[in-house]
Amino acid sequence: MKIPDEKFMRLAIDKAKQGIRELQTPFGVCITNEREVISCTHNIVWESMDITAHAEIHAIREAIVYGTRIEDAKKLGFSELTISNKEMKKFGNSQIEIVGDFLRDENLKLFELWYNQENKRVY
Repeated sequence: MKIPDEKFMRLAIDKAKQGIRELQTPFGVCITNEREVISCTHNIVWESMDITAHAEIHAIREAIVYGTRIEDAKKLGFSELTISNKEMKKFGNSQIEIVGDFLRDENLKLFELWYNQENKRVY
């Protein structure tokens, strides 16, 4: 299994922090192809008023590397995603490798940063 480069996860973490500053929810994503960034963004559900504008949904077919778990998001009140990426992969015939809990502690700090905001909103 190929281990993802930390710099790409750190770019996603930076995007999530940017989203938090813009009163979005604490999710960021960095899509890469080998060593090149294709897209790096954060969740824009509240900004766009588009319920499909989740950062992780944009990335799910391109690169499934994540830093926190569904259970972590549920603890903060996010409950729209109830099936894991690994389970979704079983339903399709995907060749995508899934790497979980990558830089988990740093990613959990994003939830803490968001949670401590006065103007936070859960959708």
